[in-house]
Amino acid sequence: MKKLLTATALLLTVLTVQAQKCKFNIDEIDQFTRKEVKGNVVGLPRGWRLSLIKSNNEYKVSLLVSLRGEINNKVQKGDSMFIAFEDKMPLKLIATTEITPESVITGNSQGVITYFKIDYYCSKDNLIELSEHNTTAIKVFVGETSYSINLGKGDSKKLMHNATCIASL
Repeated sequence: MKKLLTATALLLTVLTVQAQKCKFNIDEIDQFTRKEVKGNVVGLPRGWRLSLIKSNNEYKVSLLVSLRGEINNKVQKGDSMFIAFEDKMPLKLIATTEITPESVITGNSQGVITYFKIDYYCSKDNLIELSEHNTTAIKVFVGETSYSINLGKGDSKKLMHNATCIASL
């Protein structure tokens, strides 16, 4: 019991210290619900972006995926995203709604790029887990097909710091 209390106190201390260094690039009041919304967007390899958001006492993870070529598969409500950790089993998050892709023709040599902006259910415990472990990869499922990226140490540190910031709110 003493070890559990000590570990909890240490975690709260770390979260409090980290929260003092936090800046949020999403910091607003929703005009319709009057709820405070805070969050951070973390840039990842290949143009992917992971947003960690808190609105009142609700948390969510939003992933913007960019893929070369035209992709017509939909993300179904309930499709998965896995976040792989260096030292433990992956975290599994579930898509909140069906998402239709958006394809655009770029003016440069990349041709067609398809974007998915997918929201996932997330708990404070999930954010704490993200804040405590190095992330090595992210895999997202679009129907039957999966797409993944590997993260370097720098990307992992950014993700850990931003998860700490949101979890400490």
